[in-house]
Amino acid sequence: MTTFRSLSFGSFATTATCLALTTVLAQTNNIAVNRDGAAPHPHGLLDVQSNYLLPQTQKGVLIPRMIDTERDAIAAPANGLTVYVTAPTSEEGFWFFDNGIWNRIMPGSPWDILGNTGTVPGVGVGQNYLGTSDAQPLVFRTNNLERARVDLQGDFGVGVINPVEKLDLLGAIKQTGTAATNTAGTIRYTTYNALWPITPFNPYSYSQHEGNINGTPTGWRKIENDYTEVKGASYAAAGSP
Repeated sequence: MTTFRSLSFGSFATTATCLALTTVLAQTNNIAVNRDGAAPHPHGLLDVQSNYLLPQTQKGVLIPRMIDTERDAIAAPANGLTVYVTAPTSEEGFWFFDNGIWNRIMPGSPWDILGNTGTVPGVGVGQNYLGTSDAQPLVFRTNNLERARVDLQGDFGVGVINPVEKLDLLGAIKQTGTAATNTAGTIRYTTYNALWPITPFNPYSYSQHEGNINGTPTGWRKIENDYTEVKGASYAAAGSP
């Protein structure tokens, strides 16, 4: 075990001897850096403590600082290598190397399974989002199996690995209820009304899908083809019941 302490100016020979001894011991033992000579933790190869008497004299650990081009110029970096990038502003912060890629250690807390507070939505440095920051899709899993993903074009696939539309799914869609906005293109599902026509607020005696055609409360039209029109035939509006 080797303990580092502040060295006063003394003979060069004494300082050189201490440094040489430290180098030798550091190759085989764990090292403690502190002010009181405490032994390092047995599981720590390097145990650094800032245990000074006054709060204003406490110290931290500074890792290498460089700009982004100097980081990228490091030849064959080892997994876990960590640096602090000082410029440009868009890349300022801590970075670590893992499996061929430099990864940024983003500021703030990670997404919490109990929810997050103080988030700042939007686009730009310091704003928060759930997703990827490189050219990779966002994948959702349950039981460690992929269930859905958002690809690079923003297409959302459910049960589909390579979606080709804004919503591409393998399976069916279930709609329930009429709580929908009166917006053209909106689809809703109206359930069977056993009291029709006594209750005028739901003037349907059968369950049906509806689509809004003009953005008004009266713009809802039934989607089901009850008249068995021939496929490919010209459209004819249904007559009055």
